[in-house]
Amino acid sequence: IPCGVQYPISGKNSGDLPEHSVEYSASSLTHAVQPSDCNIFKYCNGGVTMKMMDNVAGIVAFRHAHCNIVTASIGKLNAIVVQIGIRLNLCWLKCYANC
Repeated sequence: IPCGVQYPISGKNSGDLPEHSVEYSASSLTHAVQPSDCNIFKYCNGGVTMKMMDNVAGIVAFRHAHCNIVTASIGKLNAIVVQIGIRLNLCWLKCYANC
Protein backbone atom coordinates (compact mmCIF):
# COMPACT_ATOMS: atom_id res chain seq x y z
CA ILE A 1 0.00 0.00 0.00
CA PRO A 2 1.57 3.33 -1.02
CA CYS A 3 2.79 5.50 1.85
CA GLY A 4 1.53 3.05 4.47
CA VAL A 5 -2.06 4.29 4.22
CA GLN A 6 -4.50 1.72 5.54
CA TYR A 7 -7.74 1.68 3.66
CA PRO A 8 -10.91 1.08 5.68
CA ILE A 9 -12.71 -0.23 2.61
CA SER A 10 -10.88 -3.55 2.64
CA GLY A 11 -9.71 -5.84 5.39
CA LYS A 12 -11.12 -7.27 8.58
CA ASN A 13 -10.78 -4.10 10.66
CA SER A 14 -12.65 -1.76 8.31
CA GLY A 15 -15.63 -1.52 10.66
CA ASP A 16 -13.41 -0.63 13.61
CA LEU A 17 -12.46 2.85 12.33
CA PRO A 18 -14.59 5.84 13.33
CA GLU A 19 -16.21 7.29 10.21
CA HIS A 20 -14.71 10.79 10.53
CA SER A 21 -11.23 9.75 11.69
CA VAL A 22 -8.00 10.60 9.86
CA GLU A 23 -7.42 6.93 9.09
CA TYR A 24 -10.88 6.52 7.58
CA SER A 25 -10.49 9.51 5.25
CA ALA A 26 -6.87 8.82 4.21
CA SER A 27 -6.31 8.11 0.53
CA SER A 28 -3.54 7.87 -2.04
CA LEU A 29 -3.18 8.15 -5.80
CA THR A 30 -0.44 6.68 -7.99
CA HIS A 31 0.30 8.16 -11.41
CA ALA A 32 3.00 7.35 -13.97
CA VAL A 33 4.18 10.58 -15.62
CA GLN A 34 3.49 10.39 -19.36
CA PRO A 35 4.76 12.56 -22.26
CA SER A 36 1.39 14.36 -22.38
CA ASP A 37 1.99 15.53 -18.78
CA CYS A 38 5.35 17.12 -19.65
CA ASN A 39 6.81 20.18 -21.33
CA ILE A 40 9.38 20.18 -24.17
CA PHE A 41 12.18 19.57 -21.65
CA LYS A 42 10.54 16.30 -20.49
CA TYR A 43 9.65 17.65 -17.03
CA CYS A 44 6.16 17.29 -15.60
CA ASN A 45 4.18 20.54 -15.68
CA GLY A 46 3.38 21.96 -12.26
CA GLY A 47 -0.30 22.25 -13.11
CA VAL A 48 -0.50 18.50 -13.74
CA THR A 49 0.99 17.78 -10.32
CA MET A 50 -1.36 20.28 -8.65
CA LYS A 51 -4.36 18.71 -10.41
CA MET A 52 -3.40 15.27 -9.09
CA MET A 53 -2.95 16.73 -5.60
CA ASP A 54 -6.38 18.37 -5.83
CA ASN A 55 -7.96 15.09 -6.96
CA VAL A 56 -6.63 13.07 -4.03
CA ALA A 57 -7.45 15.91 -1.60
CA GLY A 58 -11.00 15.93 -2.96
CA ILE A 59 -11.31 12.20 -2.33
CA VAL A 60 -10.18 12.65 1.27
CA ALA A 61 -12.52 15.62 1.81
CA PHE A 62 -15.50 13.76 0.37
CA ARG A 63 -14.80 10.67 2.45
CA HIS A 64 -14.76 12.91 5.53
CA ALA A 65 -17.74 15.16 4.79
CA HIS A 66 -20.03 12.91 2.68
CA CYS A 67 -21.27 15.96 0.76
CA ASN A 68 -20.14 18.40 -1.94
CA ILE A 69 -16.69 19.81 -1.21
CA VAL A 70 -14.41 22.51 -2.63
CA THR A 71 -10.68 23.21 -2.42
CA ALA A 72 -10.38 26.74 -1.04
CA SER A 73 -6.65 27.42 -1.24
CA ILE A 74 -3.11 26.10 -1.02
CA GLY A 75 -0.86 28.00 1.37
CA LYS A 76 2.51 26.78 0.14
CA LEU A 77 3.74 24.24 -2.39
CA ASN A 78 7.24 22.79 -2.41
CA ALA A 79 7.76 20.55 -5.42
CA ILE A 80 10.59 18.51 -6.85
CA VAL A 81 11.49 18.02 -10.51
CA VAL A 82 9.61 15.07 -12.01
CA GLN A 83 10.56 13.58 -15.38
CA ILE A 84 8.80 11.27 -17.82
CA GLY A 85 8.46 7.71 -16.53
CA ILE A 86 8.58 8.59 -12.83
CA ARG A 87 5.80 7.14 -10.70
CA LEU A 88 4.20 9.67 -8.36
CA ASN A 89 2.63 8.43 -5.13
CA LEU A 90 0.39 11.13 -3.69
CA CYS A 91 -0.78 10.41 -0.15
CA TRP A 92 -3.26 12.62 1.65
CA LEU A 93 -4.50 12.79 5.21
CA LYS A 94 -7.11 15.13 6.58
CA CYS A 95 -5.39 17.74 8.74
CA TYR A 96 -8.01 20.52 8.89
CA ALA A 97 -11.72 20.67 8.20
CA ASN A 98 -14.10 23.58 8.61
CA CYS A 99 -17.64 22.25 8.36
